Amino acid sequence: NSQICISGFSQGSMLSINLGLTLKEKFNCIVGFSGKIINKESLFPRIKSKTKMLLIHGEQDEIVPSHYLLEAKDFLLRNKIEVETHMISDCDHHIPIKASSIALNYIKKNFLI
Repeated sequence: NSQICISGFSQGSMLSINLGLTLKEKFNCIVGFSGKIINKESLFPRIKSKTKMLLIHGEQDEIVPSHYLLEAKDFLLRNKIEVETHMISDCDHHIPIKASSIALNYIKKNFLI
C-alpha cells in the first residue's frame, strides 16, 4: 500500500477517503476531487490508518457543494490526519487542468520521499 495513491472524483473521492482510512495498512496518499466524507459518525470508530490526503473542490460545485471540503478538512484535522486542501474558484463539478496539476505535483512529491 505504501506504493499506492488512491484517488477519485465525486463518489470515487468519497470511496477513496473511506477506504484509505479504514484499512489497517495505510496507502502512500489519497487524492480526492469534489467529494465529501459520507458519514463522519460512522467513519470515526472505523479509522484504522491515517493516510495523508489532498482534497480539491470547485467553489461553484452544485452537485457536491464546496462546504463539504471544509467539513472534511475539519474532521480530518480533528482526527490528526494530514490533509492539504485547495478550493478552485470559478469551477463547478469537474476536474480542471489547474486541479490536475496540483494533484500531479502532490503525488510526485509524496513518491519522492
